[in-house]
Amino acid sequence: MGWLIMKQNPKRIGRVDISDLNEDPIVVWQHQNYLPIVIFMALLFPTLLSGLSWGDWAGGFIYTGILRMAFVHQATFCVNSMAHWLGDQPFDASKSSRDHFLTALLALGEGYHNFHHEFPSDYRNATKWYQYDPTKWVIRMWEYLGLAYDVRRFHPEEVQKRRLQQKHTMLAEEASKLDWGIPPSRLPVLEWEEYVEQAEKGGRCLIAIAGIVHDVTDFSKSHPGGLLMLSCQASLCTFLALSVPLSWVASYGLLQPALNLLKSTVPTLKGKLGTLIGAVGVESTYDYVIVGGGTAGNTIGSRLAEAGLSVAIIEAGSFYEIESPLKSTIPAGYNLLVGSDPENLNVPVDWGIVTVPQAGANGRKLHYTQGKCFGGSSALNAMIYQRGTTGSYDQWATLVEDDSYKWDNILPFFKKSVQFTPPDTSKRFQNATTLFRPDAFEKDSTGPVQVSYTNYVTPFATWMKAGMEATGIPVTEDFNSGYILGTQYNPSTINPIDETRSSSDMFISNLPITSKLYIYPDTLVKKIVFNENKQAAGVDVETAGQAYHIRAAREVIVCAGAFHSPQILMVSGIGPENTLNSLNIPILSNLPGVGQNMWDHPFFAPSYRVNLETETRMAYDKLRYLEQGVEYTLEHEGSWTNTQELLGWEKLPPSHRLALSQSTLDDLSRFPDDWPEVEYLPANGFVGNFSDLMAQQPADGHQYASMLGVLIAPTSRGNVTIRSSSTSDLPIVSPNWLTTKTDVEVAVALYRRMREIWQSEPLQSIAVGSLSYPLHQDKTDEEIIQYIKESLMPLWHAACTCKMGVRSDSMAVVDSHARVFGVDRLRVVDASAFPLLPPGHPQSTVYMLAEKIAHDIIGHLEEKEVNFS
Repeated sequence: MGWLIMKQNPKRIGRVDISDLNEDPIVVWQHQNYLPIVIFMALLFPTLLSGLSWGDWAGGFIYTGILRMAFVHQATFCVNSMAHWLGDQPFDASKSSRDHFLTALLALGEGYHNFHHEFPSDYRNATKWYQYDPTKWVIRMWEYLGLAYDVRRFHPEEVQKRRLQQKHTMLAEEASKLDWGIPPSRLPVLEWEEYVEQAEKGGRCLIAIAGIVHDVTDFSKSHPGGLLMLSCQASLCTFLALSVPLSWVASYGLLQPALNLLKSTVPTLKGKLGTLIGAVGVESTYDYVIVGGGTAGNTIGSRLAEAGLSVAIIEAGSFYEIESPLKSTIPAGYNLLVGSDPENLNVPVDWGIVTVPQAGANGRKLHYTQGKCFGGSSALNAMIYQRGTTGSYDQWATLVEDDSYKWDNILPFFKKSVQFTPPDTSKRFQNATTLFRPDAFEKDSTGPVQVSYTNYVTPFATWMKAGMEATGIPVTEDFNSGYILGTQYNPSTINPIDETRSSSDMFISNLPITSKLYIYPDTLVKKIVFNENKQAAGVDVETAGQAYHIRAAREVIVCAGAFHSPQILMVSGIGPENTLNSLNIPILSNLPGVGQNMWDHPFFAPSYRVNLETETRMAYDKLRYLEQGVEYTLEHEGSWTNTQELLGWEKLPPSHRLALSQSTLDDLSRFPDDWPEVEYLPANGFVGNFSDLMAQQPADGHQYASMLGVLIAPTSRGNVTIRSSSTSDLPIVSPNWLTTKTDVEVAVALYRRMREIWQSEPLQSIAVGSLSYPLHQDKTDEEIIQYIKESLMPLWHAACTCKMGVRSDSMAVVDSHARVFGVDRLRVVDASAFPLLPPGHPQSTVYMLAEKIAHDIIGHLEEKEVNFS
């Protein structure tokens, strides 16, 4: 009640801009005459109304005056008492406001107070139509009658997102109260030889799950599958023993409970994870604080730790090997991780970002896959390992005025991250023999990331390769030596020993236990903290609802990806002035380029019926898919080892350039000569609009195959911005695909070129009938453009949103050493820092950049003769 009956100290009252109210004559008049208006309306008016109408002067004064006013005051007190005490907090637990129907009854509809505090500009207190909120009903009626307009309401998706975020926070708090056993950081290390010795000589049945060794001797005796189950991979043994359908496994219907049971059995010894878990709630200090444990973050953090520096890697997610063991570790599981459907989100390993409606995608809002786990998007991507062209990196060097980015100078950093294994010709089809250049990789490299070739090539890929060759796309030697025009089978980041994904997690796994690298899983960075000299001094973080600070003695390095890196900069005061001012964020460095200049590679994929077996069969033949799972588990062979095996690149041939306007030709001429304009990839099934690649396979008894056509020299640019000053709210992403005339014309030419490839003799020999998707033949440009917009999808290659460049470039955010302009001791190292998006798949370039910046940092410290120990 203090706020009602006591005048507050003006110094403690928050300030907001009310200039618009001060200029409204009605509001000003009401403010100047407040007391007489209140006395008249609260007491005199009801008395006069009752007295003059039916002669009840006393009743009007007492009932409609005094008692009504008392009731309204009590209802108001309920808003500021009961509404902060009774009920639940579905939107934000950091505030005391709560929602409850009883409070709503007593407070005249003001009882859904938690929603009001989280969405104060919304005209409603209650979101459901049936929840008691008379003010909402009246305003809605006025709006319907045309008496009210510009009624403010938050989009239902934003309300639902906040509700889900709060549920996640509450679940995390509940989880923190449970006993999860001995933390991995306190478990001793068990070497492989010891593991074998204890299993063989000790007579114990041991199994490793996500790097932790479990004694499952008793479990194996009671399980129906017994020891046969334990001969399988840890992540698949339960699946095979129970013989559950793939659809059940993919949704964790039975696999996850079984894995939970295994993980609950005596956790004995620490396995491959050679790092320590940071102490939650403790304000620790490290030389370097890495924001994001993804492709770049794990790389640069591990390299700095190898040099003897203390490093903290802070990751908003957990470990994909535990959270998504089937989808993320098995190559074929990639198909379960991607899709444009905004409802098809792979929480918790995916951020669940949904774009704003895209004109270039027929107004659709698309799910944009981004990794939220250690490994980042290297834990969710298609595992393609391919480098850009010599000309693209030389252009990079020109843009940032730093020759160290030229192809010859960065090639050693490409090689440093990976260990290459040639294809196993005994396991691949004879017509899938691939060329490669061994000198593209270091012969004796000990790079943590494994690069190899899939043991299985889909039959459709071999026919598509023949079709491309028949239509003038030549066979090239490889895709990792600076030249990619042509077609060839591509290597992938797959471990050839067990045919599982090899992600940036391998950098962490390979570190010795004595390293000074600490990791913080499930920890969200709220903002970067600076000292009075504009030097990054650390980060504010939150783990399971607990807020604390982590200090950086040397630097903070942001590696949060193309969407979250600009978000973290903006909420910390670095970004476009207008954006920061609109959210009352103090400006530290006005950099208009933060969140702008987004490059991406959109694609579309016409589909045909074919007379080959493809993944479409799984839509009606689960047994066949189960057989493939058994083959993968026991032999590391078959279709489950495959993710994406073939690539093709070209500049549009002369016959298809005739339809391009001169302005489009001029735009394309600005790319280097070795930069392709389009890319082709095989899809072993029906693609459609990619809403849900597995669920949308037709169950009509036919087999389908598709060819993906990708715009690889796009001129459209997207952007990323923030909706609030909190990183708990997802950034706003607008890729702006197909918003230039050039991209639209190239997309139409690409579509016609793909139809031409499909008409080649090799592909016609397997095609059954004419085009299946789209159903019409798309003879006019307008029809083609409409189809493209209805089915357009990204390859999830978002980049350049914290563009590298020179200080004179107003859109540049970081210099060639990835240092953020306008502040000190802060870098951005990930795909967002690219000045351009090299042609192809950016995974290798992210590794390269992280290796290069780590090398620069260590070299600089060595020059200063810094003691790392």
